[in-house]
Amino acid sequence: MIRASQLSVFYGSRPALREVEVAVEAGEWVAVIGPNGAGKSSLLRALAGLVEFTGEVILNGDALRELSRREIARRVAVVPQNPIIPEGMLVFEYVLLGRTPYIGTFGVEGSRDLRRVRAVLSDLELDSLARRPIQELSGGERQRVVLARALVQDPSVLLADEPVAALDIGHVQGVLELIDRLRRQRQLAVLSALHDLTLAGRYADRLVLLDGGRVVAAGTPSQVLTTDIITAHYHARVGVHQHDGGVVVVPLR
Repeated sequence: MIRASQLSVFYGSRPALREVEVAVEAGEWVAVIGPNGAGKSSLLRALAGLVEFTGEVILNGDALRELSRREIARRVAVVPQNPIIPEGMLVFEYVLLGRTPYIGTFGVEGSRDLRRVRAVLSDLELDSLARRPIQELSGGERQRVVLARALVQDPSVLLADEPVAALDIGHVQGVLELIDRLRRQRQLAVLSALHDLTLAGRYADRLVLLDGGRVVAAGTPSQVLTTDIITAHYHARVGVHQHDGGVVVVPLR
């Protein structure tokens, strides 16, 4: 669904990404991990066409730089780490913004757009909150609303930058389980940046470890989440354990 080759991003003369190779297929979840400043957010922004890059990004068989901003938005949805939510905006109004790539020149939504919003709100069990201001919602509810806005774009690719940052463990699990269900049902190609290595290893099919803007390890969670790799790139003392078919990373004192 989306593939990057020799992808590099520079902010002025400073390289944020250097010759990165990554691919995500339909229905697959790939988690991007790495220490602070490794280039995770820059990778997601480049794949969404939000920053200039060198190299090549192929989206559903087409070169990203040959597509219009509107066409990219129809294919790629972004869940930012800190979404901007206008004060006083209702849930329904905010989710409807996700239909912008499909709304015509005069900027008036049609019946199909309204039906699509209602369907997604129902699927995410948000219909009872449709007329509430987003600021009144809990963190977990708010994050589901942000996901709903992304999904009404009807994307084939979902890019999520730390989608569970600042959530408690119950809301973290709820949001990640929801993403997992949706990617399987809709055959979404999901690429997410995740800080928590255990969560990345539990939910993603494959991991890509960035350090210094380069891919330094890639593969299954068991291949990437080893004590040697984590020590080398995070400079942390950890224990790595197999539990219930997954990998658990525990800091050591």
